[in-house]
Amino acid sequence: MKNNIKIVVINQVSLNLGDAAILQGMMNVLEEKYGASCSIMVFDTAAEAAKRHRPWAEFASSIFNGPSDSSIKKVLKKVGYGHWFNRGRYFICRFSLTLLKLGFPQSLVRVVIGRSLFERLKRYNNADIIVSAGGTYLVENYNLEPRIFEFKLALAAEVPIVLFTQSLGPFTNPKNVLEFRKIFERVDLLLLRDQRSLENTREIGCKAGNVHVVPDAAFALASGARAKFSSDGQTIRKVAISVRSLEFFNEEKKELYRHSISCLASELIKTMSCEVVFISTCQGIESYWTDDSREAKIIADMVSPDLRESIKIDSRNRQPHQFIEDISEFDLVIATRMHAAILALVAGVVTIGVAYEFKLVELFEGLEMENQYTDVDSLSGEKLISLVKTAIDDYEVVRKIIEKKVAHLRTAAFEVVNLLPDISESDHR
Repeated sequence: MKNNIKIVVINQVSLNLGDAAILQGMMNVLEEKYGASCSIMVFDTAAEAAKRHRPWAEFASSIFNGPSDSSIKKVLKKVGYGHWFNRGRYFICRFSLTLLKLGFPQSLVRVVIGRSLFERLKRYNNADIIVSAGGTYLVENYNLEPRIFEFKLALAAEVPIVLFTQSLGPFTNPKNVLEFRKIFERVDLLLLRDQRSLENTREIGCKAGNVHVVPDAAFALASGARAKFSSDGQTIRKVAISVRSLEFFNEEKKELYRHSISCLASELIKTMSCEVVFISTCQGIESYWTDDSREAKIIADMVSPDLRESIKIDSRNRQPHQFIEDISEFDLVIATRMHAAILALVAGVVTIGVAYEFKLVELFEGLEMENQYTDVDSLSGEKLISLVKTAIDDYEVVRKIIEKKVAHLRTAAFEVVNLLPDISESDHR
């Protein structure tokens, strides 16, 4: 195995605490495989903010999916051709990377593409392996063109390519089907975190043998610590509720979601004398595109004034380990955000999921905890209250199941080491 391996991570969004937890878990696994001397450069969509908020990693700006002050891009967007900017950038980066690989003077390439882009492209050229971060960004709710260019440029670097733990698809756009089938079949390793994503790769005709279903990388953060329960197993006193912003919900679903969560909060306070704290994984960073604490305030304001004083909105941003430590103080967590659920489970806390995408359904069913979640389409205050009461009745049993399952998932998360490609001195293709 080569020493001092250089790793480039692409497609990262570190301001989202869930994605930061994936990154930190992934870094633990990569260091386990390639040694503590490996260097990891993370290409992030908001690198400057990530440097301030995630000081434990080294960041550079994403080439295709980051902020740009280019006057050319602004003009193209103004006339309706903004998508041509990334296309042009891809071709010039691809050409410049070829020049570097052919041994042309770096000073020449720097003149062609400019200092900032050259410094980032040099990282691709010098990388021993390129890893696409885990997450849920390969879904058609988002514009996937920048991601496609990221993968194409990574493949042009002629080094091993790994896609870390993904929930992806389904793909219905013909262009996406064609592009991702080619990408998935060319990468060295595609790690998925659920069976549904595996089915989505098969549905686009991907028949590669490099696909594996493994636990989310954030489970690598589990340390075996027990939650600091205040509960005696018969009553719960402190409940955390993680809500999410509702950009992708229609108005009817928004109202149903808010009403259901507010009914649950009211019931927890009125009949169970609980303290309710709204806390989530996407909050507390002004430069990030969303903040779940704003949605929490809307829901809290729906609770009657006489109960409102028992509700706290915690809007702080945290590091992954801080979130695990703080969430361990709760007796029960109601989680809409997937990584609020995962980090609560890592902390050993009994958790109920509110699934707005298939990834949370797959998480709970994979844990054989089918009775611990509901989906937004069948959501109601009564359903959530029923799930809470069932969790209380089975509290000790569920706690022990979580402890056992999380220990297994942590082990399985690190077993990815056996799937990662070995890197030799001659591995550049």
